[in-house]
Amino acid sequence: MNKERFLFLLKAFILLSPLPYGCVARIWSPLFYLCLLLFSAFSLNLATRKETILFEYHTRKALMFLLIFIIVQMIPLPRFLLDLLSSKTVEILDRLGAMQTGFHSISVLPAETLGFLFRLFVVLFFFRVLIRIQFKLWEIYSLLNTFLVSVSIQALIGLVKYFQGNTHFFIFFKEVKVVPSERFLVGTIANPGHFSFYLELAVPVACVLLLVRLFSAKLREKEHSRLHSVQVRRDEVLLTVAVIVLAGSGIVLSGSRLGIVVLIMSLLLIACGLLYILSPPDMRRNIGMFTLGMALAVIVFAIFQGDTTFTNPHTMSGVSGYKAGTEKILGAFPLFGGGFGTFRYLYLLYDHGEVGWLTHAHNEFMETMAEGGILGGIIFLVPLGMMFASLFMMWTKRNHPEIRMVGMGILAALTAAAVHSFHDFALRIPANVFLVTLLAVLGFKLVTYKDRMLYHGNQSVY
Repeated sequence: MNKERFLFLLKAFILLSPLPYGCVARIWSPLFYLCLLLFSAFSLNLATRKETILFEYHTRKALMFLLIFIIVQMIPLPRFLLDLLSSKTVEILDRLGAMQTGFHSISVLPAETLGFLFRLFVVLFFFRVLIRIQFKLWEIYSLLNTFLVSVSIQALIGLVKYFQGNTHFFIFFKEVKVVPSERFLVGTIANPGHFSFYLELAVPVACVLLLVRLFSAKLREKEHSRLHSVQVRRDEVLLTVAVIVLAGSGIVLSGSRLGIVVLIMSLLLIACGLLYILSPPDMRRNIGMFTLGMALAVIVFAIFQGDTTFTNPHTMSGVSGYKAGTEKILGAFPLFGGGFGTFRYLYLLYDHGEVGWLTHAHNEFMETMAEGGILGGIIFLVPLGMMFASLFMMWTKRNHPEIRMVGMGILAALTAAAVHSFHDFALRIPANVFLVTLLAVLGFKLVTYKDRMLYHGNQSVY
């Protein structure tokens, strides 16, 4: 595959992935992951660049342990060993009469865990291929602009549906059933909370691109290299402002109070980042510590505030019952979990009629712990934390103002995704996890862009 075709297909993924319910339906989800796998495989010939990333060795080891752990969850074990490792699994299988051979895996439903492993492998493979492909700066901007175009299309579709009362739909759409007299803005992802998550990724990216376009002349004055900044164009500025207005309005009209909290958090994080970027070099360390403290305080506040203000747009009820059931699952499978990808079936055992059948916990971290146990949950979350820490630390070492500005927006978007995930399961939507992965790749591409001296001293080239 050549570079032009690669970029065309990647942009097509960005534009099309939200259309069929965010590729979450039974047909669309496996089709999406299969297409993404084939796309990544055919892009291997372009993966020739070796990026130097902080904690890369330890992150790869952690991911290897994760894959091994998931495989162990699916290996058939003799009854006595399974009873020793996960007695609750044996109890459930006995109740269902499913342990006739005397062998079974730790995962209650190994087929579901295998599906989870396939999806995880595809995402990691996609990340691995893209991180090794060389991107020019204009190509990074082109992909980010494509994402903003996709967001604008989704917001406009959502507004059309909203003003029609969510009753008239185009192909791939489905009706959103909510409390009578209540209307919530959604695009094609259908769930208002998940749609809000999608828009939350775009706002910080659009804000920093607006800042770059407004102050590109000053950024060029500060350049000490041939790195080209985007040119000032009034139409681009106005379009970027329109994206921010559309995305912000979509979050508010989606009915997700959590989305509003995360939106405010993202804007405050960008303000903190600007304070750090614009600080004098001799004061940057002290100001950096101060702004980092402010940013952490804002993030913690958003996590707890989101917990008290989130409302499920479908039922207008809180999610405390969801989390209580998830805690029971974790208590029953404390160490090895009930199997990744099996939450919706495990929850049936602990639902007493207050909530009904729940396919996912409204907390990504709790669901991960419930499916993988404490051990599997830690193994799953550690490499993600290491990659985010790596991206953040590499970003702080960059001196080029434009790289810092755009990188700050991507960091804010990834932080928004993490905070939202404390109270929702939007990352179980293929379109959302695809975009988060892509933003992470572009973030690493920015912080390593023409920066050969990044790890040979305290100062980087730009």
